[in-house]
Amino acid sequence: MTFSSMLIVGATSQIASHTAYALVPHCRRFVLAARNSERLALLADDLRHRGAEAVYTLPYDAEQDTDRDLIEEACALLGELPTVVLIAHAVLPRDDQAYRSKQTTREVLQINTSSVLALCATIASHFEERGYGTVAVISSVAADRARRSNFLYAATKAALDVYLDGLALRWQAQSPALRVLTIKPGFVRTPMTAHLERVPFSVSAERVGRSIARLIIHGSTGRRYIPWWWRPVMLIARCLPRWVMQRVRL
Repeated sequence: MTFSSMLIVGATSQIASHTAYALVPHCRRFVLAARNSERLALLADDLRHRGAEAVYTLPYDAEQDTDRDLIEEACALLGELPTVVLIAHAVLPRDDQAYRSKQTTREVLQINTSSVLALCATIASHFEERGYGTVAVISSVAADRARRSNFLYAATKAALDVYLDGLALRWQAQSPALRVLTIKPGFVRTPMTAHLERVPFSVSAERVGRSIARLIIHGSTGRRYIPWWWRPVMLIARCLPRWVMQRVRL
């Protein structure tokens, strides 16, 4: 599948950047939104050098820009609504005691959940009026089962999963041209996870980005695990009784 335009929110994340690289042959025009303007400009130049017809940038701060309609802003730059929207921004608390801080909890919830749902609300309004479009959101396998560590992060992603599942059900009843893709990577080696102990089954951001690009190109929908084997792994994890999870130090 080829498409005319795409909006990427959180575009300077390594996963989003590699997704954009892989999509250049399939998408003519990009709008990139992120907080760091310097990295945003570098990414835009890189995409142009790789063959993108047009690349536009928008400053976006998930903590502050809660009332903006990025879809309308992207439309003003492109002259049309983007065909695909990828939402890739997130924050992972570095402190294992972050769940005890009201301020940190509010910040993580705002960035990982509230800002994403606000974006999805405007996307739903625009896409339903037009009758087609794909929204792809990066969630996490962490959302599938609570653990001792990082459960604050997992909770914010679990909320996304439920919302996106509901949106997908609504859109399926309206039109097959309205697509929701929930992307659930496992442990990915990125700056966000650099402070964590490296695990043997981790994957690179480039591999995840290429996988996301393939899913978008093929018009995939629903929950998609990257790599694929995380699906059966997390199915088993969800079936484990609580006493087992209490004994396993994860």
